[in-house]
Amino acid sequence: MSGLLGFYQADIFHGTIQNCGADFYKPVPMVAATSQLDTAGQHYGLLAATDDEIVASRHVRFGLITGTNDFRRGNILDIFNGGFAREGFQAKLFEVQGMAHDIADGKTLSAVLDFLEASP
Repeated sequence: MSGLLGFYQADIFHGTIQNCGADFYKPVPMVAATSQLDTAGQHYGLLAATDDEIVASRHVRFGLITGTNDFRRGNILDIFNGGFAREGFQAKLFEVQGMAHDIADGKTLSAVLDFLEASP
């Protein structure tokens, strides 16, 4: 949800934390993911955003968290590398060694907050 708000409400949210999930406004190349489908059989991580929303989201900082044991890790890596990084967004990937599809620890959250608070 926070990633969506970075696009849909960029006038309010200037930084987002996506913990073990990510979305992007267009399909990205499948490199690390084993499937591009979510549990409902829909395209994973694809949001619908207008051109104006995409432009406005350029000032938002996106912090994406995944773990080496997260079943969505491949999708998140693809969305980060093939979407956020490729398109030049202010985004950073935080990969936690040994973490599964779970809530990040305080140390990781602190690092993400430092990224979000930093000046571009």
